[in-house]
Amino acid sequence: MREPDATVAREPLNRARVLKAALGIIDAEGVEALSMRRLGAELGVDPMAVYRHVDGKDAVLDGVAELLWEELPDACPEDGDWAASLRAFASAIRSLFHAHPHAAPLMLQRPVLPVPQLEKSHQQLEALQAAGFDREDAAEILRTLISFSTGYGLAEVTCYALVDGEAWPPPGSERDLLIAFAQFLPPGTPARLVDVAIALWAMADSDATFESSIDLILSGARLRLERRRGASE
Repeated sequence: MREPDATVAREPLNRARVLKAALGIIDAEGVEALSMRRLGAELGVDPMAVYRHVDGKDAVLDGVAELLWEELPDACPEDGDWAASLRAFASAIRSLFHAHPHAAPLMLQRPVLPVPQLEKSHQQLEALQAAGFDREDAAEILRTLISFSTGYGLAEVTCYALVDGEAWPPPGSERDLLIAFAQFLPPGTPARLVDVAIALWAMADSDATFESSIDLILSGARLRLERRRGASE
């Protein structure tokens, strides 16, 4: 932990600066490294000064989740292409977990609905409704997309942590891959279940799986829209 820096301390302290510093600490060292004392040192101020802008560590963690939602792009469907807008939104959520593997899980773990999350959701809902979806269908589609994208991102960074930060699959032959994968299987796993594990996980292409899953969600949404249009004719 570094000592407070007088030069840094002269910069105006505000909530945004506190949250940005907290995100930096979490990105570098994980949530466990964050404390009000550590934040004060990072900002070059007495820890009590931080409390003038946030109520405590829980409020800081809520604010970091808010910062992450702010990073997501606005909905900008070109020529009314709601599907392209949703795909970009889902991909951005997933990318957020890759960019902030220690911090992004807070998006799922904090008991808050940050204003930026609601704003981004509102934009996507408006785009869906403009395309012809009713409010209920639009909300269900967006919930599904957000739930899948955040869950997928969390699964990826969790797997990344399990393999000690190394990329998966590891480089090498298929035999090398299977040997590396064997560490995740309990001793004595039946051969038929080993085959299941290999089919589902060892040989998976994470990028391709994500894209094909988004395709399935969007295909279901298009079918629902077609049925709605057909019923109204």
